[in-house]
Amino acid sequence: MSNDNELNIIGNVMLISTQEGVLSRGVKRKLKDCGIECCFVGTDADAVEDFRDKTDVYIIILNENISGLRSCLTSLKNIVDRMDKVVIVIGSKFEKAELRKAYPTLLVSAWYDKEVDMKGLTRYVDESLKKSALSEMDKTMKKNILIVDDDPSYARMIRTWLKEYYHVSLVTSGMQAIKYLLANSADLVFLDYDMPVTTGPQVFEMLKSEPGTEDVPIVFLTGIGDKESVMQVMSLKPDGYILKTATREDLLEYVKDFFKKQMYTEP
Repeated sequence: MSNDNELNIIGNVMLISTQEGVLSRGVKRKLKDCGIECCFVGTDADAVEDFRDKTDVYIIILNENISGLRSCLTSLKNIVDRMDKVVIVIGSKFEKAELRKAYPTLLVSAWYDKEVDMKGLTRYVDESLKKSALSEMDKTMKKNILIVDDDPSYARMIRTWLKEYYHVSLVTSGMQAIKYLLANSADLVFLDYDMPVTTGPQVFEMLKSEPGTEDVPIVFLTGIGDKESVMQVMSLKPDGYILKTATREDLLEYVKDFFKKQMYTEP
């Protein structure tokens, strides 16, 4: 992004590519004709990160060598791991295979060939933006849950289980959790007890010592369920704990009961 005006007009769609060629310009023009603002950021990884909260749909246009997109795609993958985003990839069969090989866990919502059906693409983008808008409206009505776990696969699984009924965010480290909670509210935090570097208990103590986060309800996630281990977890006086082996039904029931009890105990 080259100037402040461009920063201000960024809409809900971000276009990522190593060059703003004919296809990129064609996609931008078609979306604009449909009233959808699309911002081309090239390979600017900082822009991808800085505007993650303002962007709902990412369109990636691949070229023969994806190495030029590496830092940008790494930033995008980290965002998609934590937040619900729509990622659309346009490329040849070979280019898409290279992307899958380099980023096998990148969550791609839709794949298109280079001879892209512009009408179908714009319709998909429009529907995705409408769903995102409805989701934003739901946030004001749904409870906010933050998942803190260094295993992104497990955290994404929990988010998938809960997101139909709650607004769910996730981070993969204690420091990210503290940064998130200082800027955002949460009605419940699921905190992994056995994280490396900064452990769950350490994160718990830091959150409870911060004036802005001391009252946030924290429930530990733990993989060990023997009596001694549970007593050790509960000695810190969290708001509860749940085993990582819990099923989807168990977790949903736990959260439902948690908020019900919280409602009855609030002054």
